This record gives sequence, C-alpha cells and structure tokens, in this order.
Amino acid sequence: MSTVEVLLHEFYQPTTSNARKREIETNLLAFKSQPEAWQLCLRVATAGNSFTDNQFLWFFSTSTLEHTITRRWAQLTPSDRAQLRETLWNTYAQLGMLNGARRHRDTLAQLIALMGKREFPEQDPNYMQHCMELTKTRFALGINLLRVTSEEVVSNRGDLTTEWKQYFYSCISMCIPDVMDLVTKYLLIAVCHINGKDIQSTIPNTLMDFSLTSALPNDNQLSSSILELLGCVQHLVSWIRTELISEYFLMSILDLSQWRPANEPISLAALSVLNELLYLQKPLPYAGTLMGGVSSLLEQHNVNKQQSEMYSDKLRELLRLYTTKYAGKLMQEPEVLETFLNQLYGCTTELHGALDFTEKLDIWSPIIKAIAQQPAKITRFNQVFTQLVDEIMRRTQFEANKPELEVLDNELMEDDTPTTEWQQFLDQCFECLALLASTRGAHIVFAQVFAHWSRPQMYLMSLEHALDHGSSRSYEAARKLKHANVGEILRDFATVCQAVVRLAPLMDTSTAAPGVADEMEAQLQMLSDSLCRRCSFWPAIASEEQIWTRPPFRLIWITSATKKEGLRDDLDDIDENDVGAKRRLALLDAMVEMAKNPDIEWNEKDIIDEVNTIMFEGHDTTSAGSSFALCMMGIHKDIQEKVFAEQKAIFGDNMLRDCTFADTNEMKYLERVILETLRLYPPVPLIARRLDYDLKLASGPYTVPKGTTVIVLQYCVHRRADIYPNPTKFDPDNFLPERMANRHYYSFIPFSAGPRSCVGRKYAMLKLKVLLSTIVRNYIVHSTDTEADFKLQADIILKLENGFNISLEKRKYATVA
Repeated sequence: MSTVEVLLHEFYQPTTSNARKREIETNLLAFKSQPEAWQLCLRVATAGNSFTDNQFLWFFSTSTLEHTITRRWAQLTPSDRAQLRETLWNTYAQLGMLNGARRHRDTLAQLIALMGKREFPEQDPNYMQHCMELTKTRFALGINLLRVTSEEVVSNRGDLTTEWKQYFYSCISMCIPDVMDLVTKYLLIAVCHINGKDIQSTIPNTLMDFSLTSALPNDNQLSSSILELLGCVQHLVSWIRTELISEYFLMSILDLSQWRPANEPISLAALSVLNELLYLQKPLPYAGTLMGGVSSLLEQHNVNKQQSEMYSDKLRELLRLYTTKYAGKLMQEPEVLETFLNQLYGCTTELHGALDFTEKLDIWSPIIKAIAQQPAKITRFNQVFTQLVDEIMRRTQFEANKPELEVLDNELMEDDTPTTEWQQFLDQCFECLALLASTRGAHIVFAQVFAHWSRPQMYLMSLEHALDHGSSRSYEAARKLKHANVGEILRDFATVCQAVVRLAPLMDTSTAAPGVADEMEAQLQMLSDSLCRRCSFWPAIASEEQIWTRPPFRLIWITSATKKEGLRDDLDDIDENDVGAKRRLALLDAMVEMAKNPDIEWNEKDIIDEVNTIMFEGHDTTSAGSSFALCMMGIHKDIQEKVFAEQKAIFGDNMLRDCTFADTNEMKYLERVILETLRLYPPVPLIARRLDYDLKLASGPYTVPKGTTVIVLQYCVHRRADIYPNPTKFDPDNFLPERMANRHYYSFIPFSAGPRSCVGRKYAMLKLKVLLSTIVRNYIVHSTDTEADFKLQADIILKLENGFNISLEKRKYATVA
C-alpha cells in the first residue's frame, strides 16, 4: 500500500502532467483488479485513524472495496465474504462521534448495503434485523444504514440481474412493516421531545416500546438525530406500499412540519416528507387526517409572519400538490373546503412579490376546476371568489401594488423571446380570472374587472379635456403630467383592457339574463369607443395596437412600452423605437448588407464563419449541460421523480408524443433543474474580457488599468455562499422566482452577460428542455457516481475527466420518441 500511497500523492500534485496522471490511473486500476487487493484495502479502510491521516488513500481503499463487491463478488470465497462483511459491520458499529465524519460513515454504510443486496436473505438472513437492532443501540448509525439500504432497493446499477433486483425488492418489502413500525415509534418520541412533553404520559403503552427512548434522547444531538430519521423516512415513503403508513405516522410528520424557529431544519425536512407523499401517483390513507393537518399548517402560516423564505417555499409547494391531489375529496367536505379557501385567501394576499402571488394562484386552479364541475355548490364559495377577483386586479395595478410591479422586467431579452416578465405575470393572473369566469359566470367576473377601468380612464379623460381647451387649461394639464406617473397610469389602463379582452370571449349573451347581457354590451361598447379615443390621443405612447372583433364587441388592446425603473437587464438600454415596424435586420441579412458595404471589410468567408459559429458552437455546451443534468437526476432520484411527475402532468396519458413549444413553457420544475445544473457545473467555466477603460473596483481602493484581460470564473461566482445559501448543494429551488428576484442579475452567468452574452441562450434552454423531457419520459436515469466522485476537467468546455457514468433503464410503457 505504500506504493499506492506514493502514486496517489503524486497524482494530486498540481505540477503532475495529464499524461502522467493517466499513467498513474492505469497503474491504480491494475492494482484494484489484483485478487488480494481488497484485503490490503480492507485493513486501510477499517484502521482507526486512516480516514483522518490520509483521506486520498482511504477513499481509494473504499473504492477498491466497492469495485470488489460490485465487480468481483462471485470470485470471493464464502470465507472471504464473511471476513469482509464482519469486518465492515464491526467497524461501522463502533464509529464514534469524533471519528465518525458523515462521509466516512456514509461510505461504510454504502459498502455494507451493497453486500446486503447480494446476501440477503440467502447468505445473510438477519441483515434487516441487524439494521433495526443497530438503531436501538446506535440510533444515528442504524437509521443511516436503513436509509442507504432503502436507496439500494430502488437503485438500478447494472451490476446485478433484473431477476435478483426484483427478488431483493420483494424480500426487503416483507420487512418494511416492521421498519415502519419502528420509525413510527421514533417519530412519536421525536414529537414529544420537540414539544417538551413527557413520553410515558403522552404515548399509550400499546403504541410504544419505552426502551427506545434511550436511543433517541433529548440531548444536544436531538436535532441532527431527527433530521437523520426524517431523511430515512422520506426515502422510504417514495417506494413502499402506502397502506403501510399509519395514522400516527402521518400525525407525527404533520406535527414536525409546523414552523418552529429554533428547529427550522426539522420543519423543512418534515415538509419534504409530506411533499414526497403527495408526489406519489397513488392514493394515501387517512385523507381526513392529512386534510386537517394541512389546514392547520396553513392557519399557522397565516398567523405567524416570521417564517423563513425556505419554509414558505416548501409550504407553497405542499399546498399546490395538496390541492392537485385532494380537490375532489375537498369537494366532498364543503365545510372543510370553505375554511381552507378562506385560509388560502389570507395566504394569497400576503405581499411576498408578484411571482410569489402567481404561484399561489396555481394552488387555486385545481379547486376552481373541481367546483366548476359541480355548479350547484358554487354559491357557498361566492364570497371568497369575489375577493380573489378583486385581489388579482389590485395586484396588477400600479396604483395599489407599485412596489411589487416595478421590479418586473418589461423588456424583451431577445428577438425570439415570446413575452416579457411583466406580460407573463399578467397572463397568469388573467388565466386565473378566466378560470373563475368559467366557474362563476363570465358576466359576474367581467363586471368586477370592468369596475377597475374607471380610475385610469377618468384621469386620461381629464388630461385630454385640459389639453383640448387650449392655454386656459394648459397649466392644469402640466400640473397633472408633473405630479402623476403617466406611464404607470397607462399601464394600469392597458392591464384592465387586457383583462377585459381575455374575459369577453367567455361571455355568452344567449345564456345570460337579458338585463345583464344588455349591460355587458353597453359596457364593452363604451370601453371600445373610449379606447379608440385614447389611442388617437396618445399615438406616441401606445406601442402596440391590436383590433379584436367579435360582434357585437370591438376592443383595442394597448400594451404600454413604458420602461420600468429599478433592477434592469443588460439589454435594457437597446432602444429599438419599436412601433410595429421591424427596425433590426435578421443576423444573416445584416451580414449580407455588411458584405455589400464597400466601407466594411466583410466577405463571404466571414459570413460562413459567423453562421458556423452560431449553428455549431452550442453543440458541445448543450451536450455538456444535458450530461451534467442527467447525472444530477441520476444521483438525486427524488428530483428526477419530481421532473417525471411534472412531465406526467403535462403529457397526461400520451407520454410518447413529440414535445411542443407550448409544452416547454409548462416545464417550470425541469427549467429549475437545468438552471441549478448550470449554476453548479457551467459548461463554459470561465470567460475573458479586455477592459476598454480603467475600472475602479467597488470591492476596494483598486483600479484595473485599461487593456487588462480580466478572467471571470462563473464556476466560483455561482458558488458564493453570500449569494447562494448552502452553495454546493444541488437545490433547484434556488431558482424559484422569488429567490431569483432577490439576487443580482449577474449572480448567475452561465451564458456570460452584457453585450457579448450568448445569443443562443434561449435556443439552448429550449434544446435542453426538449432533450431532457424526452429522455425522462422514456427512461429512468441512474448514475453510478456521486457528486463527490466527480473529477472535473476544465478545458474550453467543463467535463468529467472519466466521462459521464450514467445508465438508462427503459420505462415499461416507453419506446424512443
């Protein structure tokens, strides 16, 4: 092993060349394949201080043991297997708090679980019993081993036959009732500790083995122990039969999910368990208990205004999943639904940003649709729906909600961008209005929306009147223009107009009461006439006019081109003066025109080079980005399941059809997964820029002189702890809209930024969505590596030195799309 130690030391020296590293790797791989290598490595892996003395050697030794178990297991004799099993078990069971670092512990647990997968129940029939017994004496070690074993149950490494994997799955499943009984008891103990209650007086004797309390004491390790427990539980519920979930189990998870400032990580972990349950595509037991618990969590959220952003994010995800899954059951309990909707309305009206508001509107959608199928029950919920319509309109108006609206981007990032952030916000709000209109009656919702038209309309009329009456009124008009933000008033006016345009096609005068139909027609006609006057009066401000005709209605949709103040995008300063005519030429047209200009040195070869760059430069970056994304989904199976659940919601029963552009717009969670992958593993890890002027740094009294080449490391920027909490953790929620709104625009630059940013970033995101969607719908992705195994190779494109070690398992229904 001394020779191996020397080679490893040389390998990790920064001065070692790549050629020498490849030579060393060849020697190390040859050593791993030697028949007796595992025995030498076993001594290193289980020695007392080897992990702290030389981690490189320790990890190489455990890697060799993993290679032996997964690749050479059949070549070991029964005595060799027994020696390997007993030595690892004894070492693991004796790990102490000081020398039991998490990575050390998890690696040993992984090796034990790999052996258990091959020996249980034939050669090691007591494997699961030993795991459960270990939790009673060394709780953290035992519960960790149960979690790792659970991961192996659903793991699809290619080192075992499908028949044996299914056999192992069925054998472990037979033990799960005992495992669930054990973890439920520990959950009950955890609830008592967290709430400061006496265990013996709180939990009935028939439910509890009080000897277990010694394994989970109320000491300074309680929080970390409960987190270990919840991590194990979250993985178990992702695959076990849901009928094994007891009511006490569910009640315990709901209790631990409550917001407790002193135990926020526990609250977040418990919410993750609930979300995992709701992601399952199968019914859950004890619906009444779950419904009551979710209502209690929502009520607590409305009362306690100090909850963290991460907790609010998790709770919002829970509510969205809950209403999607339980809308039908809520309809069977009108009183419960009425209470829940009132609480949900209180939550929706909280001011946490415009994008947070639209995500909360998504929570309403399944319930509104369910009520629409039972119109006889709508009367009971009229009041809260009326309030919701008014709240939607209020939140879209600058007059009432300027702080939230002014940070929304109202500029197109690129020519091919279908909509702005501002317009996307409005569209989501109006779709909810349309859904409410189809449920309550379009004429009722239209009347509410129409009521918001009068304020901006009256202001514009008064301003027009002042200007129409010449100098006698010019002072009044000037005062109005000086003291009012005309751009905001116009945008409020345009917003109401768009809302009306969205609702008008839903109104059927043939089914409305005669008086109501006449009133709606009169209102629409008056609005149409007024809009025509406004458009002719403000020709320089109205940037887009679109005639919408539907007898007997005629409306004009005006979208304001007023630029926002506040956080700006790097392309905001491009002024296209766009009034309907296209001012900029397409790229190829522009280059052809340049080639015709005698004053510009530009020829056909230059055009070919530029086109080739646009067409082909994105292939390596896209392939690297998609490969890293597949690796991350293979490693984080819970995230992969959420991506698949989103695909299922989009594609329904036709999972094999082609992906459309409209489909990609619905892939919100997949987009967050892609962005988080690009954050941690940007395909272009660094960029270089030459300064055209002296640059004074904001970070200190330093000036970088003109002409200097500056290197910007996206890889490092994306891992700054002051920008991204827990920056090395793969967490797609980093790209929730409200979190992105609180970060500087240049905190995420996988496509560079500024005038030289990647012109194909939208196309790249579209390609990644289509590619990954197709793969996830057709295959289950597995990764044989963890992130700790990654050896990054930073060339022009960021790669893995040993390639992307993933495998694809075809889904049962799937054929390649």
